[in-house]
Amino acid sequence: MKKLIFFSASLVLLLMSPSQEARAEMDPRMKALGLMAVYGAVGGTLLGTASLAFGTGGRAVAKGASLGLY
Repeated sequence: MKKLIFFSASLVLLLMSPSQEARAEMDPRMKALGLMAVYGAVGGTLLGTASLAFGTGGRAVAKGASLGLY
C-alpha cells in the first residue's frame, strides 16, 4: 500500500512540475485525419448509446464507436 501511495504521489509531482515545452508542428493532413477519426468515434459512440434505449445490448456502444471510425 505504501508503494502505491509513493508511486501516486511521485506521478502527481512529476506531472505538475514545470518543464520545458518542446513544440513540433503536425502535418495539417494528419491533424485533419485524426480529428475526423475522433469525431467519427464520438459520433458512433453517441449513436450506440442512443440505441440502448431500444433494448440493444451493451456492446452496441463499442460497435458504434468502431463503425464510426470507418
